[in-house]
Amino acid sequence: MAIPLLVGLTSAARIAYPLIKAGVARGMSANAIGRSLKAAKLGIRRQVLLDIVRGELGIQTLGKKLRNVGLNKVINVARLPPALHKIRRQYSFVVRVAGRSLDTGLEVVQNISVSTDTTLTRRELQRIAEQTVVDNQDEYEILIDGSMLIEGMQAGDKGVL
Repeated sequence: MAIPLLVGLTSAARIAYPLIKAGVARGMSANAIGRSLKAAKLGIRRQVLLDIVRGELGIQTLGKKLRNVGLNKVINVARLPPALHKIRRQYSFVVRVAGRSLDTGLEVVQNISVSTDTTLTRRELQRIAEQTVVDNQDEYEILIDGSMLIEGMQAGDKGVL
């Protein structure tokens, strides 16, 4: 089995990964992300930066499409991009759960990962995430208003180094 992209990175590149992911989410170009990393003294090789940016773009582009899948439709897992890191199951999804803090009443958003070896509908994935919040109320302390599937990926050789 191939080694996931993030496993083969230098320590500086692994530290820079969350910043790169955030930059891609904000729509920054690879050049702008590279300049930001250099300003933070986290310079990494350009090719490594481009590999990470391309991988994240694939994940985030598909995430926008997953939001439009019907609630009772099974996610087409063949179209999921490969994970950039090792995942424990065949498929991994991120569901954004929104609600209000039980303490302050302010709006709170929490991203919940749902990993599975079977294909599920969008509704099932969102219910699993919501149930995770309900079952762990001591940790999350959220009164749920709603949820949305925002990201999906699959384990596999494609897209990894």
